Amino acid sequence: MINRYTIPLGDAPDPFWLNVGPIALVERVARHLAPGGAAVLTEFGEMSRWPVVSTHLDHPELSIHFGHLITVARQLELEPELVYVMELIGLDREVEGLQTTRSFFRALGAMLKDAGVSLRKIGYTREMFETLTAAVDGDFGDLRYGLIEDRLMGLVPHEFKALMLRREKT
Repeated sequence: MINRYTIPLGDAPDPFWLNVGPIALVERVARHLAPGGAAVLTEFGEMSRWPVVSTHLDHPELSIHFGHLITVARQLELEPELVYVMELIGLDREVEGLQTTRSFFRALGAMLKDAGVSLRKIGYTREMFETLTAAVDGDFGDLRYGLIEDRLMGLVPHEFKALMLRREKT
């Protein structure tokens, strides 16, 4: 794939990861996208950072080098545009969400389970958490909330991008 799409290696770390799954997905989109069609691919990564291993979902994943995907898309005659998922979905940057560590979240989940409440791994606003725990007596410890654009449930929302791919009408 590096040779096929002339992916530049000049800034590659030693050693480096090449996330070939997303490249194969762009190839598949290019094969099947009708003239005038569009596709949206979302994931976490950066425009010019080589893939890094992350465990934000409690299992290892590689981030995306969106610059590589844009290089591939252009060579496959697709029109790429990179946008932030936060902007694509209209995320309200002023909303605060529950911010915890993994261990605190596990402990909180165990405590709530004992009270008959299931704590799902989602981003909780203050109101959502208060509604979930309204019938639970007890001290939840040092609950902290912060702007969801900064960090939410181990995720950093601005790291999530959407690659918009369009096929020109013919």
